[in-house]
Formats: sequence, structure tokens, C-alpha cells
Amino acid sequence: MSTDWRYTETLGPEERLAILGLLNSLDVSLGREAIDENRRRLVQHNLPGHFWVQFEGVTPRGFANVDLTAHPSVEMAGGGYDAELCELISRRHPSFDWWLRDTHDDHQSQNQVRALRYMESNKVHQGLDDPSVEIRSFRPERDADQWLAQNNAAFANHPEQGTWDLETLHVRITEPWFDPSGFLLLLEGEDIVASCWTKIHEFNTIRTGEIYVISVHPDHQGKGLGAAALRAGLTSIHSRGVHRASLYVDDTNEQAISMYQQHGFQTVRMDRVLRITH
Repeated sequence: MSTDWRYTETLGPEERLAILGLLNSLDVSLGREAIDENRRRLVQHNLPGHFWVQFEGVTPRGFANVDLTAHPSVEMAGGGYDAELCELISRRHPSFDWWLRDTHDDHQSQNQVRALRYMESNKVHQGLDDPSVEIRSFRPERDADQWLAQNNAAFANHPEQGTWDLETLHVRITEPWFDPSGFLLLLEGEDIVASCWTKIHEFNTIRTGEIYVISVHPDHQGKGLGAAALRAGLTSIHSRGVHRASLYVDDTNEQAISMYQQHGFQTVRMDRVLRITH
């Protein structure tokens, strides 16, 4: 039976259900999320996108999304690579990035433009030890604008997290997994100086609490607030009965990697971005 890739910008109801079923099945078999949550969200919420679906007969057997914001980027369900799909996409985009998930540390490529470490720790309960800052949970109606300003300042040069707006934030805090008790703000007076947003992955093989977004305002760096925010997040994860923590960090961020290692995190895998040019 022939297998081919087809391009579409909209998905029908049956296609959406079949693709979500494919992603869920891959989640289970891989023991991790099959595709970035932002790409899954397009399918889940029936939003337009740039989709490639691989059919075997009438059954979807593969799925990929092309993100056209800034430099185009591609991720295929499962995080792998497909030469046929790469060739098809190159006919539309002369240059694009391809995300490879779950690669080995010794993998090297001349085309690599970015690497992300996925790290885990079983040392979840850390305790709070900084009385100089107030720590409380995020309140959407009160804190959204100030948190966005703090977060975007901290990630001013980050390709994904430095341009959040109210709509971006609203989409995430209305997701079923959102728990405001796990979104912690560190304050000096009325100012948000750092934050740690955690996310519980309930359906992982082992329930895992992710350090989803952690940041310190540039004006308050060098005070140990990053470590304080991390410990607050880990304590919050532990308080919800979760004993494994995870996070992603750019491989070039040596200071953050060192801090995470000091708190018990170890690199489990590397995700890499390859620049494809034709």
C-alpha cells in the first residue's frame, strides 16, 4: 500500500482525531511528548497551520508542522527525520530548521544551529531558604501585565519566550493542565523580580513536574534569585505528590546548566536543530 505526504492548512474533524490519536500513541511508546505542545495545540484546538500528514491508505501514519514565524521550523511527530518530507518542504522553503528530538550526546552535524538539553532530577523537595523575597502564586487578573514584562525582559534574546503577549499567556493559563498554585512569583515589595512556572505531566509513564518557565529580571540578576525560584518550583512540585522534575535548557547556557546540576539535575537527552538549505 502506498504511503505519501500531503500538505494542508486545515484539518477535518476525522483527521484531527486520527492525528491526536497518533500523537497520543507516540507519547506512550516514546515515554515523552511526541511533538512540541505549541504544534499539538494547533490540532487540538482546530487552528489553521502548515501541516504535512503522511497517509497509509486513508490512515494518518505521520504528522509534521511547519512554523512560519521568523525562520521556518519543522518538527515531525516522534522527533525524527524523513528525507522525502524534507525534500517536499524544501520546494516551498529554500531554508528552514528541522527539530530532532532525543538524540545522543555524541551526535554532531555541521548543520546544527541549536541544541537543547532535557534534564531530570529525582531530588524534588528542596525547601525554601530566602526570607528576603516574598513568594506567592500567580493571579491572572492582577499579575499578567507585570509578569509578561518581567519574563520578556529576562528572555529578550530567546527565540521562543521573549515575545509573549497577553494572548500567548491566556492560551496557556486556560489549558487543562494549568494550576495557579504551581506558578510562583518572587517579589521585592510590589515588583516581580523572578518567577518559576511549573507544569505537571499527569500522563507520562512516571508523573513528572516540569520547570516550565523560570526567569529572573535582568535588573535583579546576581542575587541568587534563579536558585531561589528553582527551589520554590521544586518544592511546589513535591507538594503535589510528584517526585521527578524535568526542564529544558539551551546547551550554551552554561551558568543555568551548572545551577541545575547543583540541584540534582542530569542530562537525559539532547534535542537539536539542524538548518536545512537548498
